[in-house]
Amino acid sequence: MADYRIPPTMLPALSVIAGADDDAVTELVRLLEQNPEVLISRQAAHDLAARLTRVPAEHAQAVTEASVALLYFKSSHGKSTREILKDIAPSLDKAKLGPDQIERLEKNLARILDLPKVVARAKAISIAADSPRLFSEARVVSDLRPIFGDRVTEAPIGAVVMHNLRINYAQEGEEREFFIHLDTRDLKTLQEHIARALEKDKTLRALLERTKLQIFETS
Repeated sequence: MADYRIPPTMLPALSVIAGADDDAVTELVRLLEQNPEVLISRQAAHDLAARLTRVPAEHAQAVTEASVALLYFKSSHGKSTREILKDIAPSLDKAKLGPDQIERLEKNLARILDLPKVVARAKAISIAADSPRLFSEARVVSDLRPIFGDRVTEAPIGAVVMHNLRINYAQEGEEREFFIHLDTRDLKTLQEHIARALEKDKTLRALLERTKLQIFETS
């Protein structure tokens, strides 16, 4: 497999990690372990960055995002921490780090990436997201559409109740949307399918609990 190319925007964060002392790395590792939701929530990542007291405030967000990106890379490729460090080595030349800094960076990254529970959560999210389109949000806008008779200058003779379902989704790194017109019957059909899906979700979760398997939340 090809080496992992570090994006240029991540290099400043790696430089900060290279210069971090043991206490700073310990704090970052502890917060990552305590807040695995940083893997799925930008707000959680922002909150974690704000709690870093031993990393320069102007770099805290970048350090958090770089750590999450590397954790995702490790989980999705099934590689050991040693292999990950080897993969990113060619990109470190662009960071203009000296031998001692590179050694320190590898030591610190080894600690950051050696988080089995966080990596497992990242792997679960990666597997769940292995789809060409990922749901983001939905909204239903309801409206009345008047029906006029032969004379449009006169009041409508009736109306049609319509519902416009908007679904936002992510595809190829872009946020997209599409719209579907629904009537009352369509809404009831969707409601029935969603209710059935929720019942199946409940049944499968109960099965996992009986088998003692961990349930990974991906959103």
